[in-house]
Amino acid sequence: MDPASPPPRTLRDLVLATDWAATALGSVDGWSDALKTTVGLVLGARIPAIVFWGRDLVQVYNDGYAPLIGAKHPAALGQTAQECFPEIWDVIGPMLHGVLTTGAATWEQDQRLFLDRAGFAEECYFVYTFSPVGIDPIEGVFCVALETTAQVIAERRSVLLRDLASSLAALPSAGEVFDTAVAVLGRHRDDVLSGHLRILDGTPPQTLSWGGGDPARGGVGPAEVDRLVAAATAAGRVVVENAAVPSAPYQLGRPVVVAAPVARLGSPGPAAVLVMDVNPRIPFDLPYGDFVAQVAAVIGAALAVAEGFEAAARRARALEELDQAKTAFLSNISHEFRTPLTLLLGPLAAAADDDRLPADLRASMTMAQRNGRRVLTLVNSLLDISRLEAGRVAATYQPTNLSALTADLTSIFRGAAESAGLDLVIDCEPLGEAVHVDREMWEQIVTNLCANAVKFTDRGTVTVRLTRAGDAARLEVADTGIGIAAADLPFVFDRFRRAETGPATTRAGSGLGLALVRELVDRHGGRVTARSTPGVGSTFVVTVPFGTGHLDPAQVATGQVVAPRALSASPADVVEDLGEHGAHRPDPHPLAASAVRAEGGEATIWVVDDSTDMRDYLTNLLRPAWDVVAFAAAEPALDALAGALPDLILSDVMLPGASGLDLLAAVRADPATAGVPVLLLSARAGEEATLEGLRAGADDYLVKPFTARELVSRVRSNLHLAGVRREVGARALRHAAQLEALAGVAIQIISADTLDDIAAAAREFVRDRTSAGACSVTLVRPATTWPEPGEPGAGSVRIPLTADDGSALGSIDLDPRPGAELGEEDLRLVEQLALVASRRIENLLDYRRERGISHALQRSLLPTSLPRLASAEIVARYRPAVAAVDVGGDWYDALMLPDGRLMVTVGDVIGHDLTAAIAMNQIRLLLRALAADSAGPAELCSTVNRLLPAAGATRLATMVIAFIDPATGHTTMVNAGHPLPIVRSPDGVGEVAVPASLPLGVRSGTRYRDTDVVLAPGSMLLLYTDGLVERRTEQPRDSLDKLLRRVAELDLTDLGTAVDALLDAGGTDADDDIALLAVRRSA
Repeated sequence: MDPASPPPRTLRDLVLATDWAATALGSVDGWSDALKTTVGLVLGARIPAIVFWGRDLVQVYNDGYAPLIGAKHPAALGQTAQECFPEIWDVIGPMLHGVLTTGAATWEQDQRLFLDRAGFAEECYFVYTFSPVGIDPIEGVFCVALETTAQVIAERRSVLLRDLASSLAALPSAGEVFDTAVAVLGRHRDDVLSGHLRILDGTPPQTLSWGGGDPARGGVGPAEVDRLVAAATAAGRVVVENAAVPSAPYQLGRPVVVAAPVARLGSPGPAAVLVMDVNPRIPFDLPYGDFVAQVAAVIGAALAVAEGFEAAARRARALEELDQAKTAFLSNISHEFRTPLTLLLGPLAAAADDDRLPADLRASMTMAQRNGRRVLTLVNSLLDISRLEAGRVAATYQPTNLSALTADLTSIFRGAAESAGLDLVIDCEPLGEAVHVDREMWEQIVTNLCANAVKFTDRGTVTVRLTRAGDAARLEVADTGIGIAAADLPFVFDRFRRAETGPATTRAGSGLGLALVRELVDRHGGRVTARSTPGVGSTFVVTVPFGTGHLDPAQVATGQVVAPRALSASPADVVEDLGEHGAHRPDPHPLAASAVRAEGGEATIWVVDDSTDMRDYLTNLLRPAWDVVAFAAAEPALDALAGALPDLILSDVMLPGASGLDLLAAVRADPATAGVPVLLLSARAGEEATLEGLRAGADDYLVKPFTARELVSRVRSNLHLAGVRREVGARALRHAAQLEALAGVAIQIISADTLDDIAAAAREFVRDRTSAGACSVTLVRPATTWPEPGEPGAGSVRIPLTADDGSALGSIDLDPRPGAELGEEDLRLVEQLALVASRRIENLLDYRRERGISHALQRSLLPTSLPRLASAEIVARYRPAVAAVDVGGDWYDALMLPDGRLMVTVGDVIGHDLTAAIAMNQIRLLLRALAADSAGPAELCSTVNRLLPAAGATRLATMVIAFIDPATGHTTMVNAGHPLPIVRSPDGVGEVAVPASLPLGVRSGTRYRDTDVVLAPGSMLLLYTDGLVERRTEQPRDSLDKLLRRVAELDLTDLGTAVDALLDAGGTDADDDIALLAVRRSA
């Protein structure tokens, strides 16, 4: 606003300034009382109000109404309603005349009016009422109006956004999102009249339209879409443009076209652009722009969800294709494995049976043959799974005595169960009719379930029971084994899925057996289920229907015997494999049962592996170079750690019970074993598995299969590194202990108050921490040597003590112990000690010098003598603080006045520096110069306080002044913020209640007041500074009480001796300077 322009005029001012004689209302003097009253009511109202007066409906309104009509103000004042509102007269004209005619009031709620208040017909909404003024006749219409445009439009836009969001929710494709968005926008045309949605993914890009943009009235046509899309894409935000201005009055405002990019999640460019012809009757303001951006954002969010659905569908298709490819691969690769395995197993079997070979070589051949058969069993399981999934197994279901067949298959496991200490219970009752099964498939079902039961049961019973259950045969295999966790139970029949909880998770297994069982049972039209409780056992139930209605007729045999097919390994092979690699039983003495020592060298290596073959192989491989102790599980190895520590632990990751990683964690958690190197062996290949082992704390990680040379090399290198780590660790521990001791002696030296303490600490440290047998410390100034005469000295090695400027302070002299040498570590340690000692010695010497100077200056500023009186005795003392170096501001003074009175004073300038000393001296000089002309202490104190700034004193000070008449004992005192004086009289000891005023220097106009007391004969007046009572370890009141007790106990026969005793009783460790003055009146 121009500063020279007049302030805005209110409606009251405008009404008073209007020439009403030129209007239909005529001069104000001729207005009726009703009109004047109504106009006054309108102008005084706080809400928007207007009155239409007379048949012409002349307008008078208030300040609240003016913003509602915009640019029509102030010309609307005094106009008729029809002149002011021609654009809405067809709406409000009949209403106004109806009120004038009938006297019936009207009420409108959120009525839409196209009001020309900004140069165009703006869409507005109002709540208003027309009420009659007067009864008979009705002279005018009174209106109260509230604009609700913002609320109505906001709610309308919210409806659109909700409809859009709900319509787009969970649409599965981007195309459906775009089509639905255009349809929804076409249903809501109030704020977005028409538009286009340009989809940028297609080639060429696709454009969807709604509302048919009308270029004739400013809408955007197809020719402008490309330009606006390019602009919004480049800007990355909403772009706004104005279309041509229409010529028809009161129809449209300035049309606005917006282009809003629809963002794609994770992509820098938009997925689409909305080009919209927005409502020209509504100003395109910030809320309108936010609304447009929200429309684009809702579409973008729905697009992200739809693209997520599409991506999930693509992933599902890809996984299905991958699964099919994997099935084909497993089928082919399993066939390829069988040929080389056949060529391996044949010669191995021949070599194992050849009596001409040495016994140890034949044992190795037998071990290789046994593990080759394990590989063949796994290959056969993979082949069976892949053939079943590919539909390449043509089953033959023939009527079978299932009880007899199941009992025969189960009995094969009796030997394995008994050798494991288990009871095998077989209960296969006659079923009364044959069951159609494929015999080889049924063998696989029973064999896998029984093998798992024996493998995962440590003690108790395995029960196999076959019964009739209605129209089906029911096979139940139950055990008292370790059980399956509830979280894993739903997945036990999934391929390659093994339970990850419980002690059995590390027992041999491929995760294919139960998956094969489910596939085979499904082929029989049956069902397999499992229930289990960890620590109690598991039960697997297979049901197979009687009859053939559930089977493919082409695969049902008519009674003839079908030749067996080689579907997988025989049950005997499975039992043999179980016997070699089955469950591991706990032993009453696990260490004795599983730990085997093989002596072969100085270092001891512990081998922990549950496989007997692998354990024997590793032991034989390492025994020529090292002592080897073998364990079958982690638990006995952990128990053995309590008695002896190995030089290295070589452990498999997969173990029964605690895993190799659990063993590693226990070793690292115990400080006694944390340094033992651990080398992990695992069949899990890949960088991720290796990193997992190393992150867990393993020193090395070796993936199976490995060569003998590689294993021995890894063991040797880890033993060497462990030795290096031990040596470095021991050296680091010694160094850390030395540093800790050096830090401790440094604290002693830095806090030492005397040179004797420094020398004692240094000599003790050198004797305790180095190979020195004798140590002496010598100083140049003052010339001093430690040890004392008579003690053994030293001198073969000299470490200098040097000041900051390079000058010599002295030396530390050393001699080694008999038969020892002073090594480099000893000398470096003493040199570090000498640095610390040099700094503290130099500081103490500087402190002594500076303290002597400051004390001399302080005493030079105090009186050299005190008045001598026959009727009174005066004693004063000054004692600096124990740690004070700078000169302080404490003082005392005594002066005989011309009228025979004695002036005594004690004070304290705040601070310890030269400025405080100067201020103290200026105050003493002022007191001495002004005392004779002052009527009393208060006047003297006020004058000094007023003159301090002129004298250049800038510090605050506290002070007590006393004028004493020695003859009568009459005493007048003033206190400027100082500790209260103490009086000891024949009646007792106490403080003198002298009111404490402000300290000197706080306010120059301070008025001080005198206090009068009488000192009885023999009484003592004590003035002192706060250093006498302030102690960091005591509360002020406690210190003052102690002082009062000490004053009461003083022997005043000799006042000087009594004052010295008082100072000594407070100790020599005062934190602040002490100035003390005592006056004793003669008895």
